[in-house]
Amino acid sequence: MSLKAFHVFFITVSVLLCLGFGAWCIDSDYAHGRMMYTISGYVSFALGIALVVYEVMFLRKLRTINESGGLIAGMRGLLRGTRSGPVARDEHGHPDDARRHRDCAGWFWLH
Repeated sequence: MSLKAFHVFFITVSVLLCLGFGAWCIDSDYAHGRMMYTISGYVSFALGIALVVYEVMFLRKLRTINESGGLIAGMRGLLRGTRSGPVARDEHGHPDDARRHRDCAGWFWLH
């Protein structure tokens, strides 16, 4: 099982657990008359919905990565916050942001 498939599986199981726990908190006989169970149930439902939104965004990003020229190019774009694959390079072949980070933060990048 690949890391991507495991991630999708894990998020799906997390959604099911959040929704199941929320339903149990609200519908449980033990919870009647206790406000914390109701609050926990609604918070769990909200987290389940947030996880569904995250999973949809993740699957869209995976499709974008696969269309942009492979995993490595897509991960570079993901880390840079762009949808394009390859990293822009300066006249010496260094990534543009490497010089900026080295000058601003004092990092020494290994080549």
